[in-house]
Amino acid sequence: MTRKDFEQLPDPRPSLRTAHVPSLIMRGECDFIKPVVAADYQRTLPDSEFVTVKGAGHSISRGQPRLYTALLRAFLLGEPLPGPGRVQLTRALNQSG
Repeated sequence: MTRKDFEQLPDPRPSLRTAHVPSLIMRGECDFIKPVVAADYQRTLPDSEFVTVKGAGHSISRGQPRLYTALLRAFLLGEPLPGPGRVQLTRALNQSG
């Protein structure tokens, strides 16, 4: 998928506003998706954690597979996310309700 392909996809944020489930949003530090767009996803999902992976591009799972798996695994198991030095973690400020 290219950046141009990505821009042709419908915006999922209106539908996501009704999702009230824990969510993990990951963005590579060098991602082509602008930080403001990724931050908007965090505002859209009230029970979310936002992670910026240092040195990663859009395909975190391909570029940093071990860190990607560790982040996803910790999130799904309810454990603390691996962090300092490799990721920047931000918790959602808005609350569902």
